Amino acid sequence: MTDTTSPAAKLAEVQRQRDVARERLNKAAPAMLAALEFAATLMPIARLHFPKSMHHMDRFHLEQTCAAINAAIKEATS
Repeated sequence: MTDTTSPAAKLAEVQRQRDVARERLNKAAPAMLAALEFAATLMPIARLHFPKSMHHMDRFHLEQTCAAINAAIKEATS
């Protein structure tokens, strides 16, 4: 079976899908920002309550997560 869809029609469908995805992202953005801000408030608590015996790699992942959350909040609010 041969695909008879024109290149223009394929491009239009890709653009439509991109627009739908962008619209979903825009609708979800406020909730995602609120979740990140909440997570940022929990990170200092996590630092205090994780055991001192926590593996270095786990602590490294926690710090990476904190940095990523803070960077995302900064980008969303700048």
